[in-house]
Amino acid sequence: MKNRKDFIERRKHNRFRVKEGGFAMIMSAPANLGQIEDMSMGEIALAVLKAKPLKMGQIVNISKGGLAFSYIDSEIEAGKSSEIDILFAQNGFHLKKVSFKTAADYKAASEFPFSSIVMRQRSVQFRKMRPYQISRLDYFIKNYTSK
Repeated sequence: MKNRKDFIERRKHNRFRVKEGGFAMIMSAPANLGQIEDMSMGEIALAVLKAKPLKMGQIVNISKGGLAFSYIDSEIEAGKSSEIDILFAQNGFHLKKVSFKTAADYKAASEFPFSSIVMRQRSVQFRKMRPYQISRLDYFIKNYTSK
C-alpha cells in the first residue's frame, strides 16, 4: 500500500463505537447468567467469573459483520471455541453463542509503556446468525453505540 488512496475498504457494514459497559466473552462453556436483567452488576460479575471465560474484554467497535474487543493477554488460549457472547451488563443485555471466526489478533498500543500488563485486540467476523441473533444485534447497535 503506497498511500491512503490505494487503500480499499473491504468492510460491508458501518462500524460503531460501543458505549462503556459493552463486553465480549469467548467461553469454553456457556455462562449461566440466567435472567441477567434481574441481576445486579456484582451478581453478573460473579457469574462471569464462575464461568471462566477464555477471553473477555471491552468491545471497541461493532458492526453487523463483526466486532473488535480489547483484552488482557494471558497464557490461556481460546483454542477451538467459535462462539462469542455479547454483554451490556448495565442494561441486562446478553446475546449468546454468536458464531465467529477471528480476523485479527494483535498486541495493542499501551497508554502505559512500562506496564507489565499486555493488552491485545481481537477482531472477529460473525458467521451465519439465527434470525433472533440478528434482531438482538440490531438492538445492541441501536441502543449501546455511538458513531
